[in-house]
Amino acid sequence: MNSLSTTRGRGRGLRIVAGIVGAGLVAGVLGTSLLTTEARAAAGEPTDLVLGVGSDETQRKLAWYTSLDTTQVAQLAPAAQVVNGVFPSGATTVPATGGPTTSGEYNRFATLSGLQPNTSYAYRVGSETAWSAIHTFRTQAFTGDLDLLFYGDPQIGSSGNVTSDAAGWSSTLDVSLAAYPDAEMIFSGGDQVETATSETQYNAFLTPDALRRVPFVATNGNHDVGSKAYSQHFNVPNLDPTAGPGTSTTSGGDYWFTYKDVLFVNLNSNSLDLTSHERFLRDVLAAQGASTAWTVVAFHHSIYSAGPHSTDTSIVTRRNTWASLFSELGVDLVVQGHDHSYARSYLMRNGAKADASEPAGASSVTAGPGGVLYLTANSASGSKYYALKSTKPGYASVMNQENVRNYTAVEFTGTQVSVKTLRSQAFGANPVNSVVDQVVLTREGTTPPPAGQTFTTVGTPTVSGTPRVGHTLTADPGTWNPAPAFTYQWLSNGSPVSGATGRTWTLPRNQRGDQVSVRVTGTLTGYTTTDATSSSVTITR
Repeated sequence: MNSLSTTRGRGRGLRIVAGIVGAGLVAGVLGTSLLTTEARAAAGEPTDLVLGVGSDETQRKLAWYTSLDTTQVAQLAPAAQVVNGVFPSGATTVPATGGPTTSGEYNRFATLSGLQPNTSYAYRVGSETAWSAIHTFRTQAFTGDLDLLFYGDPQIGSSGNVTSDAAGWSSTLDVSLAAYPDAEMIFSGGDQVETATSETQYNAFLTPDALRRVPFVATNGNHDVGSKAYSQHFNVPNLDPTAGPGTSTTSGGDYWFTYKDVLFVNLNSNSLDLTSHERFLRDVLAAQGASTAWTVVAFHHSIYSAGPHSTDTSIVTRRNTWASLFSELGVDLVVQGHDHSYARSYLMRNGAKADASEPAGASSVTAGPGGVLYLTANSASGSKYYALKSTKPGYASVMNQENVRNYTAVEFTGTQVSVKTLRSQAFGANPVNSVVDQVVLTREGTTPPPAGQTFTTVGTPTVSGTPRVGHTLTADPGTWNPAPAFTYQWLSNGSPVSGATGRTWTLPRNQRGDQVSVRVTGTLTGYTTTDATSSSVTITR
């Protein structure tokens, strides 16, 4: 059920924050005395809460703001133990650190450690007199495949309409997480906001509840760096402020983390102190690279885009330095933003096409030593798009600009990386979640699973929820063995419903009287793609 809390901050006026906890009723008072709205705001109730990725699977990092400089903590417990909004006596309490912000408030950081696999947790932040809403997150297995979602330049406020940009950003998050409910992180390509000092834009960016439910990976964009607000809003792991440093007025630093079998290195590409970036990369890969199967580098300023920034002097400088460095260090995948258009490179080695015979738009590529795949993401919010270069760059295998929102689903297995970019809004005959581009990356010397295997068990999909106009139905794919990735297509009287491709579907009025079912498709490398369809339910008024 919903728990309600109210906040007032930075002159924004009152706003209502809703938290969802599946483990029981969360009381509106959240374990505190019954206070008026004004008293809650005056008490410094937390705002701007973000759940961040930790150093590895066993951690999550939290960041939040308060209007008062009070002692703050984070509380954590298994979700099943939080009943009626009351945390158990054995809940973990973590003291928070922080200080004044550039907007006249106070930021707080806390790290949740010792997490267990396949566990749902509930957490809140604040103090005994002013708690946040209670939020939940779920850990998954700490070994095996990893799914993440990558997003380009939300840049809330870039269109001049913060409300519209925020709605696009929220819609993309909803669409992508409905299609990929097991994604284990939300990964940004940078430029969270248009104006680095605008707390109104940050408030809009941070509105979606997904940012308190799925770990967020922040990347420092050129529109983020003009204020300390970026580093005050996002609590990142293993930060080295001397690598890619900021100036006296900007946020800076490189950081890294591991997740399952993947090493992630995030660079502050606003800094052209390329020597410090190189030192950081070499040190991290020397210490961590041998223990992981894949290495991913993320930064904002794309060095292999198909947009207007691709020939900027500073971009060329980064490209001339980093392309060879990434090849030397064995980087597998580079994800970027900045140019508000989509591009996928050929496999590149030392700044040149690794294999002259690689065709454009290949659905699978095999990297030899030094081969690196580069991806540039389009806008996730629709706040701004750039036109493509009139001449296709020689490094671009695929480039696309339809002026519609995109997101990218990335799946890592022990032998392959699958990269699929999808539309989060319809474009002509292409519905929501239609594919813009996809490619599977393997390495020379790895043997993918044999093709054509069949699933030992194919689940029987079921539909839950009230079959009534205005209500939401949820698909359960059933038990499959081995476990595949799932996609969903809702059917009305046996025919696909355009855009109804998430795990959930809120029934529109025109479905009254129809027979609705869901078709679940299971895909797994080496296995034959398989469909299974649920029984139908009749939709009532």
